[in-house]
Amino acid sequence: MYDKFHEFKTCKERVLHILETSPKCRDDDKRLLAYYQWHELKLEDKMTKEEFYQRTQFHKLPSHETITRVRRKLQETFAELRGETYNARHKQAESVRTQIKTNWEINNNL
Repeated sequence: MYDKFHEFKTCKERVLHILETSPKCRDDDKRLLAYYQWHELKLEDKMTKEEFYQRTQFHKLPSHETITRVRRKLQETFAELRGETYNARHKQAESVRTQIKTNWEINNNL
C-alpha cells in the first residue's frame, strides 16, 4: 500500500485508496487517520512525540476533519466502500422508525 499511496496527489484519492485496500478503515476514523499519517510521513517504528509533531507540521497534513469528511463523502457516493457498521446501523434505524410509528399510532388511537 505504501508505494501506491504516494502516486495519488489529492486527499480524496489517498483516502479512496486506503478505503479500497484496508477495509478496517471503513468503520474506524482513528485507524484511517493513522494509516493516512503513517504513509504520508513515512513514519519509522520509533519516533518521539516531538518528532511526530514536527513532521506533521512540516508536511502540512490535512486535518482529521478533512480526512473524515472525505471518507463520509466517498462512502455516500460508493456503497461498496461502506463498512460493516453502516449496514447494521441502517437496519437498526428502520426497526426504530417502525417502532416509533407503531407507538405513535397506539398513543393516538389510530
